[in-house]
Amino acid sequence: MKKIFLCGPIENVNKSIRLDWRVKANNVLTESGFEVITPVTPMTDIDKQGHYSNQDIFDFAINNLKRTDIVLADVRYHERENTGTAGELMYAHMLNIPIIGWMDNIETPRRVFINVLVKQMYYNLEEAILAVQRYYEERSDN
Repeated sequence: MKKIFLCGPIENVNKSIRLDWRVKANNVLTESGFEVITPVTPMTDIDKQGHYSNQDIFDFAINNLKRTDIVLADVRYHERENTGTAGELMYAHMLNIPIIGWMDNIETPRRVFINVLVKQMYYNLEEAILAVQRYYEERSDN
Protein backbone atom coordinates (compact mmCIF):
# COMPACT_ATOMS: atom_id res chain seq x y z
CA MET A 1 0.00 0.00 0.00
CA LYS A 2 1.18 3.54 -0.79
CA LYS A 3 2.10 5.38 2.39
CA ILE A 4 1.84 9.15 2.66
CA PHE A 5 2.90 11.36 5.57
CA LEU A 6 0.93 14.57 6.15
CA CYS A 7 3.38 17.19 7.33
CA GLY A 8 2.42 20.63 8.59
CA PRO A 9 2.09 22.96 11.55
CA ILE A 10 0.70 21.56 14.77
CA GLU A 11 1.87 23.97 17.45
CA ASN A 12 1.16 27.70 17.64
CA VAL A 13 -1.67 27.53 15.09
CA ASN A 14 -5.40 27.27 15.61
CA LYS A 15 -7.27 23.99 15.46
CA SER A 16 -8.73 24.74 12.03
CA ILE A 17 -5.28 25.29 10.48
CA ARG A 18 -3.97 22.19 12.23
CA LEU A 19 -6.82 19.82 11.33
CA ASP A 20 -9.03 20.89 8.43
CA TRP A 21 -6.59 20.19 5.61
CA ARG A 22 -5.53 16.89 7.19
CA VAL A 23 -9.13 15.65 7.38
CA LYS A 24 -9.78 16.57 3.74
CA ALA A 25 -6.49 15.04 2.50
CA ASN A 26 -7.02 11.93 4.61
CA ASN A 27 -10.50 11.36 3.18
CA VAL A 28 -9.48 11.80 -0.46
CA LEU A 29 -6.22 9.87 -0.23
CA THR A 30 -7.68 6.98 1.77
CA GLU A 31 -10.33 6.57 -0.93
CA SER A 32 -7.48 6.49 -3.48
CA GLY A 33 -5.81 3.58 -1.72
CA PHE A 34 -3.23 5.37 0.42
CA GLU A 35 -2.30 4.61 3.99
CA VAL A 36 -2.30 8.10 5.47
CA ILE A 37 0.08 8.78 8.32
CA THR A 38 -0.55 11.94 10.30
CA PRO A 39 0.41 12.95 13.81
CA VAL A 40 -2.88 14.77 14.30
CA THR A 41 -6.47 13.72 13.65
CA PRO A 42 -9.69 15.02 15.20
CA MET A 43 -9.45 12.14 17.68
CA THR A 44 -5.79 12.76 18.59
CA ASP A 45 -5.68 16.52 18.38
CA ILE A 46 -2.90 18.26 20.29
CA ASP A 47 -5.49 19.94 22.52
CA LYS A 48 -6.32 16.45 23.81
CA GLN A 49 -2.83 14.97 23.84
CA GLY A 50 -0.88 17.23 26.15
CA HIS A 51 0.46 14.16 27.92
CA TYR A 52 2.76 13.24 25.00
CA SER A 53 6.35 14.28 25.58
CA ASN A 54 8.44 16.18 23.07
CA GLN A 55 10.40 12.97 22.55
CA ASP A 56 7.20 11.00 21.81
CA ILE A 57 6.15 13.50 19.17
CA PHE A 58 9.63 13.59 17.62
CA ASP A 59 9.90 9.78 17.57
CA PHE A 60 6.48 9.47 15.94
CA ALA A 61 7.54 11.75 13.10
CA ILE A 62 10.96 10.19 12.53
CA ASN A 63 9.78 6.57 12.74
CA ASN A 64 6.84 7.18 10.42
CA LEU A 65 8.86 9.16 7.88
CA LYS A 66 11.17 6.14 7.59
CA ARG A 67 8.23 4.04 6.33
CA THR A 68 6.69 6.70 4.10
CA ASP A 69 6.74 6.75 0.29
CA ILE A 70 5.82 10.41 -0.19
CA VAL A 71 5.15 13.54 1.88
CA LEU A 72 2.30 16.00 1.44
CA ALA A 73 3.27 19.19 3.25
CA ASP A 74 1.29 22.22 4.36
CA VAL A 75 3.89 24.97 4.05
CA ARG A 76 1.58 27.94 4.49
CA TYR A 77 3.33 30.78 6.29
CA HIS A 78 1.67 31.66 9.62
CA GLU A 79 3.60 34.64 11.00
CA ARG A 80 6.68 32.45 11.56
CA GLU A 81 8.27 29.26 10.31
CA ASN A 82 7.30 25.98 11.90
CA THR A 83 10.43 24.22 13.11
CA GLY A 84 8.74 20.81 13.38
CA THR A 85 7.56 20.96 9.78
CA ALA A 86 10.98 22.15 8.60
CA GLY A 87 12.69 19.32 10.51
CA GLU A 88 10.35 16.71 9.02
CA LEU A 89 10.92 18.07 5.52
CA MET A 90 14.69 18.01 5.94
CA TYR A 91 14.58 14.42 7.20
CA ALA A 92 12.34 13.36 4.29
CA HIS A 93 14.78 15.06 1.92
CA MET A 94 17.71 13.19 3.48
CA LEU A 95 15.80 9.92 2.97
CA ASN A 96 15.12 10.87 -0.70
CA ILE A 97 11.36 10.86 -0.10
CA PRO A 98 9.48 13.02 -2.62
CA ILE A 99 7.85 16.09 -1.09
CA ILE A 100 4.78 17.77 -2.55
CA GLY A 101 3.83 21.01 -0.84
CA TRP A 102 0.95 23.42 -0.87
CA MET A 103 0.29 26.94 0.34
CA ASP A 104 -2.53 29.36 -0.20
CA ASN A 105 -0.58 32.53 -0.90
CA ILE A 106 2.13 33.13 -3.46
CA GLU A 107 3.21 36.26 -1.60
CA THR A 108 5.20 34.79 1.28
CA PRO A 109 8.57 35.85 2.66
CA ARG A 110 11.66 34.34 1.07
CA ARG A 111 12.03 30.84 2.49
CA VAL A 112 15.23 29.35 1.16
CA PHE A 113 15.08 25.94 2.81
CA ILE A 114 11.37 25.39 2.18
CA ASN A 115 11.75 26.45 -1.45
CA VAL A 116 14.66 24.04 -1.98
CA LEU A 117 13.18 21.09 -0.08
CA VAL A 118 9.74 21.23 -1.67
CA LYS A 119 10.36 20.44 -5.34
CA GLN A 120 6.67 20.54 -6.31
CA MET A 121 4.66 23.45 -4.89
CA TYR A 122 0.95 24.06 -5.44
CA TYR A 123 -1.24 26.96 -4.38
CA ASN A 124 -4.14 24.99 -3.01
CA LEU A 125 -4.64 21.63 -1.34
CA GLU A 126 -6.73 20.14 -4.13
CA GLU A 127 -3.95 20.62 -6.72
CA ALA A 128 -1.39 19.13 -4.34
CA ILE A 129 -3.55 16.05 -3.73
CA LEU A 130 -3.94 15.60 -7.50
CA ALA A 131 -0.16 15.85 -7.85
CA VAL A 132 0.27 13.05 -5.30
CA GLN A 133 -2.20 10.87 -7.20
CA ARG A 134 -0.49 11.66 -10.54
CA TYR A 135 2.91 10.81 -9.03
CA TYR A 136 1.74 7.23 -8.46
CA GLU A 137 -0.19 6.96 -11.72
CA GLU A 138 2.95 7.89 -13.67
CA ARG A 139 4.97 5.24 -11.86
CA SER A 140 2.35 2.52 -12.34
CA ASP A 141 2.21 3.17 -16.11
CA ASN A 142 5.87 2.16 -16.50
